[in-house]
Amino acid sequence: LGPTIQPQIYEAARLNSELISSHLALCLYISPSRERIISEYPSQFTLSMAANYFLARGEDRMICCIKALTVILRQGLISSGNAGELASRIILLLAMHKAMDSNGSTEIPYGCSVRLVDFLCALTGQVTEK
Repeated sequence: LGPTIQPQIYEAARLNSELISSHLALCLYISPSRERIISEYPSQFTLSMAANYFLARGEDRMICCIKALTVILRQGLISSGNAGELASRIILLLAMHKAMDSNGSTEIPYGCSVRLVDFLCALTGQVTEK
């Protein structure tokens, strides 16, 4: 889920500094107090697409990732205030998976768009009138 929903980990400034200075990560943001640094890799989009492909292959995979995210939340590495935002991202991700899968194809072409009506139907569970 990391590259897909991008949870912000507490006390990660030192790690992000190391990633930026020694491992080719890009610096996206430094807070005025310098206590929060957000980094990303140029391959983030590719990793996100691969993660989406992996997660769409089975509900059990998403459940396993959510359980791991819950453990990290309980350890205090992610603030409880961010938990709702992460849950919203997961719900939107699942709706996107369902909308992309609604065309009956066995392959989900990540990086492609879906019709808004299909996404909203997947998100709300309502059926469109033809």
